[in-house]
Amino acid sequence: MRVKSVYADGFRNLKTAATDISEGVNVVSGDNGQGKTNFLEAVYICAAGRSWRTKSDRDLINFGESQAFLRLTTDRGGLNDQIAVHIKKDEKKSIAVNALEVKKLGELLGTLLVVAFSPDDLALVKYGPAERRRFMDVELCQLYKLYYYELKQYYHILKQRNNLLKDVKSVPGLKKTIGVWDELLAGHGAKLTDYRADFIRRVNAAAGRIHAEISDNREKLEIIYKPSAGKDLLKKLTKSLDRDVQTGATSVGPHKDDAVYLIDARDARVFGSQGQQRLACLSSKLAEMEIIREEKKEDPVLLLDDVLSELDEKRQMFLFEYIKGAQALVTTAAPYKADIKNGYASLYVKNGEITRRNEEASK
Repeated sequence: MRVKSVYADGFRNLKTAATDISEGVNVVSGDNGQGKTNFLEAVYICAAGRSWRTKSDRDLINFGESQAFLRLTTDRGGLNDQIAVHIKKDEKKSIAVNALEVKKLGELLGTLLVVAFSPDDLALVKYGPAERRRFMDVELCQLYKLYYYELKQYYHILKQRNNLLKDVKSVPGLKKTIGVWDELLAGHGAKLTDYRADFIRRVNAAAGRIHAEISDNREKLEIIYKPSAGKDLLKKLTKSLDRDVQTGATSVGPHKDDAVYLIDARDARVFGSQGQQRLACLSSKLAEMEIIREEKKEDPVLLLDDVLSELDEKRQMFLFEYIKGAQALVTTAAPYKADIKNGYASLYVKNGEITRRNEEASK
Protein backbone atom coordinates (compact mmCIF):
# COMPACT_ATOMS: atom_id res chain seq x y z
CA MET A 1 0.00 0.00 0.00
CA ARG A 2 1.17 3.50 -0.76
CA VAL A 3 -0.02 7.07 -1.16
CA LYS A 4 0.19 8.26 -4.77
CA SER A 5 -0.76 11.91 -4.35
CA VAL A 6 -1.97 14.44 -1.79
CA TYR A 7 -3.95 17.62 -2.38
CA ALA A 8 -4.65 20.19 0.35
CA ASP A 9 -6.53 23.49 0.23
CA GLY A 10 -7.15 25.72 3.26
CA PHE A 11 -5.67 23.13 5.63
CA ARG A 12 -3.58 24.62 8.48
CA ASN A 13 -0.90 26.81 6.86
CA LEU A 14 -0.67 24.68 3.70
CA LYS A 15 -1.37 26.73 0.63
CA THR A 16 -3.20 25.09 -2.24
CA ALA A 17 -0.85 22.16 -2.67
CA ALA A 18 -0.85 19.08 -4.85
CA THR A 19 2.09 16.73 -4.88
CA ASP A 20 2.88 13.20 -5.97
CA ILE A 21 4.42 10.87 -3.40
CA SER A 22 7.14 8.45 -4.44
CA GLU A 23 7.49 4.85 -3.37
CA GLY A 24 9.99 4.18 -0.58
CA VAL A 25 11.37 6.98 1.57
CA ASN A 26 10.14 10.55 1.02
CA VAL A 27 12.20 13.04 3.02
CA VAL A 28 10.10 16.13 3.79
CA SER A 29 12.56 18.88 4.72
CA GLY A 30 12.32 22.55 5.63
CA ASP A 31 12.78 24.91 8.54
CA ASN A 32 10.66 24.67 11.67
CA GLY A 33 7.16 26.12 11.43
CA GLN A 34 6.88 25.85 7.65
CA GLY A 35 4.20 23.12 7.49
CA LYS A 36 6.02 19.77 7.43
CA THR A 37 4.03 18.30 10.31
CA ASN A 38 0.80 19.73 8.86
CA PHE A 39 1.50 17.79 5.67
CA LEU A 40 1.84 14.50 7.57
CA GLU A 41 -1.25 15.36 9.61
CA ALA A 42 -3.25 15.79 6.38
CA VAL A 43 -2.29 12.25 5.31
CA TYR A 44 -3.15 10.88 8.75
CA ILE A 45 -6.61 12.48 8.73
CA CYS A 46 -7.37 10.84 5.39
CA ALA A 47 -6.58 7.47 7.00
CA ALA A 48 -8.09 7.89 10.46
CA GLY A 49 -10.79 10.51 9.89
CA ARG A 50 -9.39 12.65 12.69
CA SER A 51 -6.19 14.39 13.74
CA TRP A 52 -3.65 13.06 16.22
CA ARG A 53 -2.89 16.66 17.28
CA THR A 54 -6.26 18.23 18.10
CA LYS A 55 -9.83 17.23 18.88
CA SER A 56 -11.24 20.38 17.29
CA ASP A 57 -11.76 20.32 13.53
CA ARG A 58 -11.87 24.12 13.55
CA ASP A 59 -8.16 24.12 14.40
CA LEU A 60 -7.45 22.41 11.08
CA ILE A 61 -8.75 25.29 8.97
CA ASN A 62 -6.35 28.01 7.88
CA PHE A 63 -6.75 31.40 9.53
CA GLY A 64 -9.21 33.53 7.62
CA GLU A 65 -10.71 30.54 5.78
CA SER A 66 -14.11 28.97 6.40
CA GLN A 67 -13.25 25.47 5.19
CA ALA A 68 -10.46 23.10 4.27
CA PHE A 69 -10.32 20.31 1.73
CA LEU A 70 -8.07 17.25 1.53
CA ARG A 71 -7.85 14.69 -1.26
CA LEU A 72 -5.56 11.67 -1.25
CA THR A 73 -5.11 8.85 -3.75
CA THR A 74 -3.83 5.44 -2.73
CA ASP A 75 -2.34 2.56 -4.72
CA ARG A 76 -3.05 -0.92 -3.40
CA GLY A 77 -1.57 -3.48 -5.74
CA GLY A 78 -2.63 -1.47 -8.78
CA LEU A 79 -6.08 -0.65 -7.39
CA ASN A 80 -6.61 3.01 -6.61
CA ASP A 81 -8.84 4.61 -3.98
CA GLN A 82 -9.51 8.30 -3.55
CA ILE A 83 -10.24 9.69 -0.09
CA ALA A 84 -11.71 13.18 0.21
CA VAL A 85 -12.17 15.10 3.47
CA HIS A 86 -14.14 18.36 3.63
CA ILE A 87 -13.72 20.27 6.90
CA LYS A 88 -16.12 23.12 7.64
CA LYS A 89 -16.07 25.63 10.47
CA ASP A 90 -19.70 25.41 11.46
CA GLU A 91 -20.67 21.97 10.20
CA LYS A 92 -19.61 18.40 10.74
CA LYS A 93 -16.80 17.38 8.41
CA SER A 94 -17.65 15.10 5.53
CA ILE A 95 -15.57 12.19 4.24
CA ALA A 96 -15.94 10.28 0.99
CA VAL A 97 -14.18 7.26 -0.47
CA ASN A 98 -14.34 7.03 -4.25
CA ALA A 99 -17.01 9.75 -4.24
CA LEU A 100 -19.26 7.75 -1.89
CA GLU A 101 -20.03 9.47 1.40
CA VAL A 102 -18.71 7.75 4.53
CA LYS A 103 -21.57 7.80 7.01
CA LYS A 104 -19.73 5.97 9.77
CA LEU A 105 -16.03 6.23 10.55
CA GLY A 106 -15.73 2.45 10.48
CA GLU A 107 -16.38 2.57 6.73
CA LEU A 108 -13.19 4.61 6.25
CA LEU A 109 -10.86 2.68 8.55
CA GLY A 110 -8.55 0.33 6.69
CA THR A 111 -8.79 2.16 3.36
CA LEU A 112 -5.35 3.62 4.09
CA LEU A 113 -3.22 1.91 6.74
CA VAL A 114 -0.77 4.21 8.50
CA VAL A 115 1.62 4.18 11.43
CA ALA A 116 2.47 7.64 12.74
CA PHE A 117 5.29 8.63 15.08
CA SER A 118 5.85 12.17 16.32
CA PRO A 119 7.47 13.89 19.31
CA ASP A 120 4.02 13.92 20.94
CA ASP A 121 4.13 10.13 21.11
CA LEU A 122 6.53 10.38 24.04
CA ALA A 123 3.27 10.65 25.99
CA LEU A 124 2.70 6.95 25.27
CA VAL A 125 5.27 6.04 27.93
CA LYS A 126 5.59 9.28 29.89
CA TYR A 127 1.99 10.17 30.70
CA GLY A 128 -1.14 8.48 31.99
CA PRO A 129 -3.16 5.39 31.01
CA ALA A 130 -5.37 7.32 28.56
CA GLU A 131 -2.42 7.61 26.15
CA ARG A 132 -1.80 3.86 26.19
CA ARG A 133 -5.50 3.08 25.74
CA ARG A 134 -5.50 5.42 22.75
CA PHE A 135 -2.47 3.57 21.33
CA MET A 136 -4.31 0.25 21.59
CA ASP A 137 -7.59 1.60 20.23
CA VAL A 138 -6.16 3.47 17.23
CA GLU A 139 -4.26 0.45 15.96
CA LEU A 140 -6.96 -2.10 16.70
CA CYS A 141 -9.57 0.03 14.93
CA GLN A 142 -7.33 0.04 11.84
CA LEU A 143 -6.85 -3.70 11.99
CA TYR A 144 -10.35 -4.84 12.85
CA LYS A 145 -13.56 -3.02 11.98
CA LEU A 146 -15.39 -5.23 14.48
CA TYR A 147 -13.22 -3.78 17.25
CA TYR A 148 -14.22 -0.26 16.23
CA TYR A 149 -17.91 -1.13 16.50
CA GLU A 150 -17.43 -2.97 19.82
CA LEU A 151 -15.56 0.05 21.19
CA LYS A 152 -18.29 2.40 20.02
CA GLN A 153 -20.99 0.24 21.61
CA TYR A 154 -19.05 -0.05 24.86
CA TYR A 155 -18.73 3.72 25.26
CA HIS A 156 -22.39 4.25 24.32
CA ILE A 157 -23.47 1.84 27.07
CA LEU A 158 -20.95 3.34 29.50
CA LYS A 159 -22.47 6.77 28.93
CA GLN A 160 -25.96 5.40 29.60
CA ARG A 161 -24.82 3.71 32.81
CA ASN A 162 -23.07 6.85 34.04
CA ASN A 163 -26.16 8.95 33.37
CA LEU A 164 -28.25 6.43 35.30
CA LEU A 165 -25.79 6.46 38.22
CA LYS A 166 -26.25 10.22 38.51
CA ASP A 167 -30.05 9.89 38.36
CA VAL A 168 -30.10 7.30 41.17
CA LYS A 169 -29.26 10.00 43.72
CA SER A 170 -32.59 11.73 43.06
CA VAL A 171 -34.59 8.60 42.10
CA PRO A 172 -33.24 5.70 44.26
CA GLY A 173 -35.59 3.18 42.64
CA LEU A 174 -33.55 3.37 39.44
CA LYS A 175 -30.69 1.55 41.13
CA LYS A 176 -32.27 -1.86 40.53
CA THR A 177 -32.26 -1.25 36.75
CA ILE A 178 -28.49 -0.82 36.52
CA GLY A 179 -27.94 -4.58 36.35
CA VAL A 180 -29.25 -4.65 32.78
CA TRP A 181 -26.60 -2.12 31.72
CA ASP A 182 -23.94 -4.02 33.66
CA GLU A 183 -24.56 -7.17 31.63
CA LEU A 184 -24.36 -5.28 28.35
CA LEU A 185 -21.22 -3.44 29.43
CA ALA A 186 -19.55 -6.65 30.59
CA GLY A 187 -20.34 -8.39 27.29
CA HIS A 188 -18.78 -5.73 25.09
CA GLY A 189 -16.00 -5.10 27.61
CA ALA A 190 -14.91 -8.75 27.53
CA LYS A 191 -14.47 -8.57 23.75
CA LEU A 192 -12.38 -5.39 24.00
CA THR A 193 -10.22 -7.02 26.67
CA ASP A 194 -9.56 -10.06 24.47
CA TYR A 195 -8.53 -7.89 21.52
CA ARG A 196 -6.28 -5.71 23.66
CA ALA A 197 -4.62 -8.63 25.43
CA ASP A 198 -3.71 -10.27 22.13
CA PHE A 199 -2.53 -6.97 20.64
CA ILE A 200 -0.22 -6.12 23.54
CA ARG A 201 1.12 -9.68 23.52
CA ARG A 202 2.11 -9.23 19.88
CA VAL A 203 3.45 -5.69 20.41
CA ASN A 204 5.50 -6.90 23.36
CA ALA A 205 7.13 -9.68 21.35
CA ALA A 206 7.99 -7.47 18.37
CA ALA A 207 8.90 -4.30 20.29
CA GLY A 208 11.08 -6.27 22.72
CA ARG A 209 13.12 -7.68 19.86
CA ILE A 210 13.33 -4.33 18.04
CA HIS A 211 14.33 -2.47 21.21
CA ALA A 212 17.08 -4.97 21.90
CA GLU A 213 18.51 -4.32 18.41
CA ILE A 214 18.27 -0.54 18.72
CA SER A 215 19.95 -0.58 22.15
CA ASP A 216 22.66 -3.07 21.14
CA ASN A 217 21.16 -5.54 23.63
CA ARG A 218 21.91 -3.19 26.50
CA GLU A 219 18.23 -2.85 27.47
CA LYS A 220 15.26 -5.15 27.72
CA LEU A 221 11.83 -3.70 26.93
CA GLU A 222 8.70 -5.41 28.17
CA ILE A 223 5.11 -4.21 27.67
CA ILE A 224 2.44 -5.71 29.92
CA TYR A 225 -1.32 -5.28 29.54
CA LYS A 226 -3.07 -4.23 32.75
CA PRO A 227 -6.83 -4.73 32.36
CA SER A 228 -9.04 -2.96 34.87
CA ALA A 229 -11.30 -5.96 35.38
CA GLY A 230 -10.72 -8.59 32.71
CA LYS A 231 -13.10 -11.56 32.76
CA ASP A 232 -14.55 -10.51 36.13
CA LEU A 233 -16.05 -7.24 34.87
CA LEU A 234 -19.68 -8.11 35.66
CA LYS A 235 -18.77 -9.18 39.19
CA LYS A 236 -16.67 -6.05 39.76
CA LEU A 237 -19.39 -3.77 38.38
CA THR A 238 -21.84 -5.25 40.89
CA LYS A 239 -19.35 -4.93 43.73
CA SER A 240 -18.53 -1.30 42.94
CA LEU A 241 -22.15 -0.20 42.45
CA ASP A 242 -22.52 1.71 45.73
CA ARG A 243 -19.26 3.57 45.15
CA ASP A 244 -20.23 4.31 41.55
CA VAL A 245 -23.55 5.77 42.68
CA GLN A 246 -21.71 8.07 45.05
CA THR A 247 -19.28 9.28 42.38
CA GLY A 248 -21.71 9.18 39.46
CA ALA A 249 -19.16 7.33 37.31
CA THR A 250 -18.23 3.74 36.44
CA SER A 251 -14.99 2.87 38.22
CA VAL A 252 -14.03 -0.38 36.47
CA GLY A 253 -13.91 -1.58 32.87
CA PRO A 254 -11.81 -1.23 29.70
CA HIS A 255 -12.09 2.56 29.93
CA LYS A 256 -9.74 2.21 32.92
CA ASP A 257 -7.26 -0.23 31.32
CA ASP A 258 -3.53 0.43 31.14
CA ALA A 259 -0.32 -1.07 29.79
CA VAL A 260 2.98 -0.72 31.63
CA TYR A 261 6.33 -0.23 29.87
CA LEU A 262 9.25 -1.83 31.66
CA ILE A 263 12.90 -1.23 30.78
CA ASP A 264 15.12 -3.74 32.55
CA ALA A 265 12.15 -4.62 34.78
CA ARG A 266 11.67 -1.02 35.96
CA ASP A 267 8.71 1.20 35.11
CA ALA A 268 9.92 3.36 32.20
CA ARG A 269 7.35 6.03 33.06
CA VAL A 270 8.99 6.60 36.45
CA PHE A 271 12.60 5.51 36.01
CA GLY A 272 13.30 5.83 32.28
CA SER A 273 15.20 8.77 30.82
CA GLN A 274 13.54 10.75 28.03
CA GLY A 275 15.85 9.05 25.55
CA GLN A 276 14.86 5.61 26.80
CA GLN A 277 11.17 6.53 26.72
CA ARG A 278 11.48 7.78 23.16
CA LEU A 279 13.19 4.58 21.98
CA ALA A 280 10.50 2.52 23.71
CA CYS A 281 7.86 4.51 21.80
CA LEU A 282 9.69 4.04 18.51
CA SER A 283 10.01 0.31 19.17
CA SER A 284 6.24 0.16 19.75
CA LYS A 285 5.52 1.99 16.50
CA LEU A 286 7.79 -0.30 14.50
CA ALA A 287 6.06 -3.23 16.19
CA GLU A 288 2.75 -1.79 14.93
CA MET A 289 4.17 -1.87 11.42
CA GLU A 290 5.18 -5.50 11.86
CA ILE A 291 1.73 -6.52 13.13
CA ILE A 292 0.01 -4.82 10.18
CA ARG A 293 2.37 -6.65 7.82
CA GLU A 294 1.43 -9.97 9.45
CA GLU A 295 -2.30 -9.26 9.64
CA LYS A 296 -2.93 -7.48 6.33
CA LYS A 297 -0.12 -8.95 4.22
CA GLU A 298 0.96 -5.45 3.18
CA ASP A 299 2.99 -2.55 4.51
CA PRO A 300 1.36 0.46 6.11
CA VAL A 301 2.43 3.98 5.15
CA LEU A 302 4.81 5.35 7.77
CA LEU A 303 4.50 8.96 8.93
CA LEU A 304 7.65 9.79 10.87
CA ASP A 305 7.64 13.34 12.17
CA ASP A 306 10.97 14.72 13.39
CA VAL A 307 12.18 11.31 14.49
CA LEU A 308 15.66 11.63 12.96
CA SER A 309 16.76 14.47 15.24
CA GLU A 310 16.45 12.14 18.23
CA LEU A 311 18.56 9.34 16.73
CA ASP A 312 22.29 9.02 16.23
CA GLU A 313 23.65 7.85 12.87
CA LYS A 314 23.66 4.18 13.80
CA ARG A 315 20.02 4.24 14.90
CA GLN A 316 19.01 6.26 11.86
CA MET A 317 20.58 3.57 9.68
CA PHE A 318 18.74 0.89 11.64
CA LEU A 319 15.44 2.71 11.14
CA PHE A 320 15.87 3.11 7.39
CA GLU A 321 16.92 -0.51 7.02
CA TYR A 322 13.97 -1.71 9.10
CA ILE A 323 11.35 0.20 7.10
CA LYS A 324 12.86 -0.75 3.74
CA GLY A 325 10.14 -1.79 1.33
CA ALA A 326 7.48 0.37 2.94
CA GLN A 327 6.54 3.88 1.89
CA ALA A 328 7.54 6.52 4.43
CA LEU A 329 7.10 10.26 4.83
CA VAL A 330 9.92 11.46 7.07
CA THR A 331 10.10 15.09 8.18
CA THR A 332 13.33 16.75 9.21
CA ALA A 333 14.53 20.29 9.84
CA ALA A 334 18.20 19.32 10.00
CA PRO A 335 20.49 17.26 7.76
CA TYR A 336 20.35 13.57 8.67
CA LYS A 337 23.47 11.53 9.14
CA ALA A 338 22.49 8.15 7.74
CA ASP A 339 23.02 7.20 4.13
CA ILE A 340 19.65 6.10 2.74
CA LYS A 341 20.34 3.15 0.49
CA ASN A 342 18.39 2.78 -2.74
CA GLY A 343 17.75 6.53 -2.93
CA TYR A 344 14.93 8.69 -1.68
CA ALA A 345 12.51 11.31 -2.93
CA SER A 346 12.93 14.85 -1.64
CA LEU A 347 10.06 17.21 -0.79
CA TYR A 348 10.68 20.73 0.48
CA VAL A 349 8.22 22.80 2.51
CA LYS A 350 8.47 26.57 2.87
CA ASN A 351 5.68 28.88 4.04
CA GLY A 352 3.14 26.14 3.47
CA GLU A 353 4.21 25.46 -0.11
CA ILE A 354 5.43 21.98 -1.07
CA THR A 355 7.90 21.50 -3.90
CA ARG A 356 9.96 18.58 -5.16
CA ARG A 357 13.67 19.33 -5.03
CA ASN A 358 14.63 16.35 -7.15
CA GLU A 359 12.53 13.67 -8.77
CA GLU A 360 14.77 11.07 -7.20
CA ALA A 361 17.77 11.97 -5.05
CA SER A 362 20.50 9.85 -3.59
CA LYS A 363 23.59 10.42 -1.56
